[in-house]
Order: sequence, then structure tokens, then C-alpha cells
Amino acid sequence: MESYRAIRYFTDTKDNNHPYSAGDIYPRAGYEVSKQRLNELLGFGNKQHRPVIEVFTEEIPFGPQKYTAKELESMTIAKIEDLAEELGYEITRTLKADIIDEFLSQQ
Repeated sequence: MESYRAIRYFTDTKDNNHPYSAGDIYPRAGYEVSKQRLNELLGFGNKQHRPVIEVFTEEIPFGPQKYTAKELESMTIAKIEDLAEELGYEITRTLKADIIDEFLSQQ
């Protein structure tokens, strides 16, 4: 299913005048919307006579996730080593604190 978000403030007259601000996901959680209503809000067939929502895709940030020392400390050594291998890092140490330091220095 496509995702939608508000591109300007509006209240959905078909949903108890639920308010949406620019950037809000449409429809709200738990509300089922018809294809006809989506078309009204995507086009000019609404009370504002202009599009108030748009289709969007969530963009995945470029590059690997960065981990903090705190996040790494909560992981097992095996998990840290697996992450390092997936990311192409070289881990040569054996003590957890040293492994974390090596991992952080390669991010």
C-alpha cells in the first residue's frame, strides 16, 4: 500500500474533522480511507480545491548505521564481531572494551 502525508494543514471532514499538519502521515492510525477520498485529497476535489496530501516513500539513510559506545556495550562480543564483519571492519582485539574501540574507530 502506498503511503501518504499531508503537504498543508487541513481537517478531514470525513473523519470527525481530524486535523493534519504538513508532514503528518495520512490517514491516522486506525482509520480506513477509501480510494475515492484519497483521490479527493490528492487532487482538487476537496474544500481547499488543491492537493492537501501527497504520495511518499520513506527514504533509507545512505550508508551504514553508526553505533555509539553505549549501544555496543549492551551487545555481546559475538554480536559486535558479526556487525563488524558485515560492515567490513577488521577486529583484531579480544577484550570487549578494545573491540568496541576498534569498531568505533572504523565507523
